[in-house]
Amino acid sequence: MKRKEIVNLKINRSFIFEKESEKVKKNPIVIVGLPGIGLVGKIVADYLIKQLKAKRFAVFYSPAFPPQVIMRKNGKVRMLSYRFYHARVSSQEFVFLVGDIQPFEQDWQYSVCKDILDYLSQFKPKEIITIGGYGTNQFIQKPRVLGAANSKQEIKEYEKLGVAFGEAKGGIIGAAGLFVAMGYFYGIPAICLMGETHGAYVDANAAKAVLEVIAKRFRMKIDYSELEEKVKFTERAMQEIEEELKKMQQPKGKENLTYFR
Repeated sequence: MKRKEIVNLKINRSFIFEKESEKVKKNPIVIVGLPGIGLVGKIVADYLIKQLKAKRFAVFYSPAFPPQVIMRKNGKVRMLSYRFYHARVSSQEFVFLVGDIQPFEQDWQYSVCKDILDYLSQFKPKEIITIGGYGTNQFIQKPRVLGAANSKQEIKEYEKLGVAFGEAKGGIIGAAGLFVAMGYFYGIPAICLMGETHGAYVDANAAKAVLEVIAKRFRMKIDYSELEEKVKFTERAMQEIEEELKKMQQPKGKENLTYFR
């Protein structure tokens, strides 16, 4: 959709602004990394976009997002949005969907997911992979990757990579779950990969666990050095939090007075 056409749209309608110079071929693998628990999905998708030098080809705007804009370093502003990126690894096409926020209202969640799936359908996706964090409320040094899919074939493929199925409990809130469930009605195989995480902090360690599964699945050559630095930062933060919790749990007495200096 072009700029002049957007101005004439009804204000209660979502729309997509496309960059015509970037073309996506048929049958891409779609990877969705939107903000969620531990920001696991966002970290993975952003890292892959940078590593694979993916190029943005479309932006999704919607009244489902809060009425605010983001102020940029150059002094300009931009609306909250979802952004589509495109990359090619060997002969395989990839589309990445990232964004600033998810809709708060449940009816808007369904509406936005449908709009995105309607748009992606023109490319006939081979598979949709959503990424999220699986909150455990515990510090985990070696997080597992848990999975939930909409087909038996997806489960078989990812079980070979060490993804655990049937062990996650409860529900998947938001786009990470809806794209998988709604993808079934579009005839698109889909899976949600969830890295185990405490849930109370940004978890690069859980993101790395999921990233390794994806890299192995599609034989990607990924440089993990930058992510490793973030993992070390996460581990240090975890240790500091654990130490503070231990201090808080110690019985109060004379031997503990120095803590209050």
